[in-house]
Amino acid sequence: MRNKKRSVGPCFLFYQYADIERHLTRMAERGWQLEAITSFSWRYRRAEPKRLTYSVTYFPEASEFDPGPTENQQVYLDYCAQAGWHYVAQCAQMQIFCSEEEHPVPIETDEQEKFRAICRAMKKNYLPGNLLLLGCCLLQMFTQGQTFFDSPIMSLATGTALTNFILWLFLSVHLGGSLLLYWHWKRTTAAAVAQGGPCVASSSKWPQWSGCVAVALLLLSQIQYFFLHNNGRSGWVYLIYGLFYMLAILVPVLGVKHICKKLKIDRATNMVFTFLAAIVVSIAAMAVLTKVIFWSIDHGVLEESPPETVTITTDRGQTYTADIYHDDLPLTIEDLQEGDYTYYSYAADHQESIFLRREAGLQTSVLYGSDGPELYYARLTPKLPLVYRVCRWELTRSFESIGVDYEMTPIDPTPWRADAAYQKRALNPYHGDLFEGYYVLCYEDMLLSLRTGLPLTDDQIATIVDRLVQ
Repeated sequence: MRNKKRSVGPCFLFYQYADIERHLTRMAERGWQLEAITSFSWRYRRAEPKRLTYSVTYFPEASEFDPGPTENQQVYLDYCAQAGWHYVAQCAQMQIFCSEEEHPVPIETDEQEKFRAICRAMKKNYLPGNLLLLGCCLLQMFTQGQTFFDSPIMSLATGTALTNFILWLFLSVHLGGSLLLYWHWKRTTAAAVAQGGPCVASSSKWPQWSGCVAVALLLLSQIQYFFLHNNGRSGWVYLIYGLFYMLAILVPVLGVKHICKKLKIDRATNMVFTFLAAIVVSIAAMAVLTKVIFWSIDHGVLEESPPETVTITTDRGQTYTADIYHDDLPLTIEDLQEGDYTYYSYAADHQESIFLRREAGLQTSVLYGSDGPELYYARLTPKLPLVYRVCRWELTRSFESIGVDYEMTPIDPTPWRADAAYQKRALNPYHGDLFEGYYVLCYEDMLLSLRTGLPLTDDQIATIVDRLVQ
């Protein structure tokens, strides 16, 4: 039988003292008494089930960086002990006491002072951190949204951009709603206290259910990595790298903070050391992760077949190295025309998520200054009708590049055996309308984009369709 257990803590806002008190009382009646509050959890110990009365107060001068109770805080704790209240735990400015008496003498009797203490504690601890976190969530939403708008296909094929956007969106709603609840509570309580009444005990259930949804979304966003595939590799590899980066930052930073408290280092020094540790560790972890990723690419951890590095000698006797892939492609330039393709790279690029499967191939010459033809294709298999429409919109939208406007112009789909076909058209103001060798082909449940410099004949088009569509 376990004598200890941990939980992430009750899903209450920092100022919801009445709800926290009721929660701890119920836990004591079940035989679990609060023992300590750590950075990530609330720790309980098994005890004889009994009814305890808990009191949650706020001491604004306290800080989580203090090595121990300050002089004024110790006086406060002694005062509570004399009144029959036993100190239990502390979370920043929040102090938790318990009493075995059924109707103990209240610790706080001045409601105006109690209200001011809560507001000062919120201003010092809860508001700065949550406002900063809300700003980070909004920034992440903007970044993920921009990434998705710039490249919806790659975002859907990897899945992470869209799911992360949803996660950050709900976290923003959760944080924004919690801050609005506090603002409403503060106004209501200020009016009640001004009229000589007690502080209003907030009992909103918003933190519980919105927090549970946020945690569920966080878990789902991580679970999705086990269903992702990138060039023959499962997405769990990326999950491991992400967890490594997170732990490589959190563990040393929290370790520095804990050591400073153990050594009884003062608050200011602890804060400086922790802040410097966060900066140094973040830079070091990013550098290590970058090297690990490049090593993984070079050794085939992140892709099915790593490239072969070859040395090429030019006609002038100059040598250089190039990476050549030897992936199997369903369509190559050799299928369309004869030629010497000795120094050509055959690279496959496959991604699959719960939204979209993308299969791409690129055949290109690695010879320096080569004018040899290239071939690129990407087959998209959307798994939802909406995803199909989004992919088609990206492939056929107009755009501008280096001062030249481009549009995808409809062409005859019959040779391609497609429902619709488009060809890239450059609206060059100096040379008139120019058609380029980039095509988008729309089928019932698949989209195909194709780029080649070859002037395609009907026979070549038939070969392309047979290899990539049928």
